[in-house]
Amino acid sequence: MKFKRLKEVRISCGKKQNEVSQFLNINQSCLSRWENGTITIPLEQILKLARYYNVNLDYLFGLTANQEKNNIQSVDKKIIGQNLKQIRKKYNCTQKEWAVYLKTTQSTISAIENGNILILTDYLFKLAKKYHYSIDFIFNNLNYSAIKRT
Repeated sequence: MKFKRLKEVRISCGKKQNEVSQFLNINQSCLSRWENGTITIPLEQILKLARYYNVNLDYLFGLTANQEKNNIQSVDKKIIGQNLKQIRKKYNCTQKEWAVYLKTTQSTISAIENGNILILTDYLFKLAKKYHYSIDFIFNNLNYSAIKRT
């Protein structure tokens, strides 16, 4: 999954890859691969970057042009799972339907909704985009609800 804004935001903040990679405690090559979309950035790391760059998750994911500050402090897989379950039920979808859509198993969807595992970044992006939900909202930042399209 390519996050074109990762590089754009880093450059606009006047940061070099080595500065950001040191902040995240990762190799510079890992950051480069995230920026190029070679590998997917874990949710915990994208949240750190949103706080570091002082932007919201939706902006980094490319879902909005609004750069409003991110107020989320941590990744809580139980809250994320509960919010995803509410979205799924609101649209009268089954776990099996989501599993097919995301090309995973129903037991994985169940584990995500129960807060036993953290949803993969790619899955979260697909669901947020499909159902027009803010990723910041899914993380339980109640200042957000629907994606503000640009």
